[in-house]
Amino acid sequence: MPNRLEQVCRESGCFKRTRDRSGYCADHQKANTAKEAKKLYYHERDANDPVRKLYGTPWKHFVEWLETQGNVMCQRLEDGEQCNRFKDLYHHLISPRTRPDLMLDPKNVIGLCRQHHPDTDGTPEWREGVDYIPTVCRLPSFGLKAEGGQR
Repeated sequence: MPNRLEQVCRESGCFKRTRDRSGYCADHQKANTAKEAKKLYYHERDANDPVRKLYGTPWKHFVEWLETQGNVMCQRLEDGEQCNRFKDLYHHLISPRTRPDLMLDPKNVIGLCRQHHPDTDGTPEWREGVDYIPTVCRLPSFGLKAEGGQR
């Protein structure tokens, strides 16, 4: 087999040349092999995990709706004060692995920044008003008048 053509290392900011199949220079080859193995692990895990399949279109619409309700700040409380960072993701208090029926329940979902997101599947021990503030959830009014409920 003829020699491979030289190419620039695939690592961002590295301009060393390599002929390795991976596309990485010797300095970056080991680290990126580990990254690729980790990526493959997560891909296979997600493909075979029934709970991961719940995070499809209904979940995406639910997240968009939560954001339109104003749930954009981290809801974690520290010493009685709300965190001042923007939320990075939504977290289930009771894991969908335990209760899939609560997957799209606004009372079971809170927005957290990365610093406050725990590594656990859920945090059922967290208490509203002590550990987090509740998720804002307003139902549409459809233009009803206050007196009599008629349009």
